[in-house]
Amino acid sequence: MLRKLRQVIDRTDRVAQQCIAVAVYNWTDLKIALETCGDFGRAKTLLDKSVEEFKDSNAEDLSEEELNQELALMRTQIAYVLQMEGKHSAALEVYAQANRSSSDDAGIAAVVATNLITLSKNANVFDNKKKIKTITAPAARQKLSSVQKKLIDYNVGLFYLNNNQIDACRKALGEFTQNYEKDSYLLPLLTVAVMLRDKKYKEAVYYLNDYPHLDLLTAQVYVQQGTLTSAVNTLKTLFKTKLHGHSVLSRVFVFVF
Repeated sequence: MLRKLRQVIDRTDRVAQQCIAVAVYNWTDLKIALETCGDFGRAKTLLDKSVEEFKDSNAEDLSEEELNQELALMRTQIAYVLQMEGKHSAALEVYAQANRSSSDDAGIAAVVATNLITLSKNANVFDNKKKIKTITAPAARQKLSSVQKKLIDYNVGLFYLNNNQIDACRKALGEFTQNYEKDSYLLPLLTVAVMLRDKKYKEAVYYLNDYPHLDLLTAQVYVQQGTLTSAVNTLKTLFKTKLHGHSVLSRVFVFVF
């Protein structure tokens, strides 16, 4: 039972981080995917259809280069869907294509760079550092929405954390806290991640008392601390509340039983 509990927490945390870490350029198609219960295959079908319709409608008026420039945004979305499906090689190819076609669009370049960091993680630290410069460049920031800026800033903090650049991570966390002090999801996730790296388990649990909607994260803190009884009790409380959607609860039940 306890081994399965660890698997539940770890699996749910990976899913949450994967969804958070990816900066989506346009939320419309993400909404399509979510409204179809995470059916990213369906979302890709719709996007592919949109690409073909755009090509058919504009083939006579635009050159191939212009078509590719106009389609860069949509292809970035397609690459995102492939990434969420775990088709990383295919996602990398589409990201590269979108990036080549949108070399003059700092906004798309920033989103592609962010998503490539989440794909490669710490495989190529030097290259990812260059991507961070692209992401944080003023020209790119001007093209991004407030939501995109927040997600990108969060990703930068995670990058430093995952690559053991703790001082840079703490600096990023300080800036994130200052800029998004009212955020009730990404801010506590990043804050607790830094606390766990410092093995400040008790401080993390105390901090999370102000975020009851993140009880699942509290349970994970208990697991990492080794206090599995507290983790089980937290999950029991979670099941009795309505703070979490049926999808999360059903996922936990599936892996426990």
